Amino acid sequence: MLTVATTGGSGNRSVRATFPRSARILNPADFKSVFRENASSQDAFFRILARPSSSGTARLGMAVSKKVHKSAVVRNRIKRVIRESFRAWRTGQDSGPTKPLDIVVLARPAAVKPENRQLSESLAVHWNRIEKAVDHKFTRKPA
Repeated sequence: MLTVATTGGSGNRSVRATFPRSARILNPADFKSVFRENASSQDAFFRILARPSSSGTARLGMAVSKKVHKSAVVRNRIKRVIRESFRAWRTGQDSGPTKPLDIVVLARPAAVKPENRQLSESLAVHWNRIEKAVDHKFTRKPA
């Protein structure tokens, strides 16, 4: 179930992606299930863990700890970039998720220095990679 808010009047419609509660991993048991069995993608900025979702929709969980940076302002900037990138991917601006996934993004200390644009580009690569990795790991044909 995709939530999209439309704005504008008199024929001028723009679509804005939202991030409803249904798109968030909130339950500790759901986080644990992703940590327990997952497919992953990683680079210098992020480690992405994912598995097929039982909720029927793509959901996001984030872990940006004080080990990444002491300042809450910096950690919140990284989380905003992650959320915005996830929203764009989820609404399918280019090609949205083909299957519902539970995704946990773990930020690394290297994510502090780059500009938001660089982080977004890194995440865009991860979204495509993680879909393929989950498909490969969890859709095995019986022998």
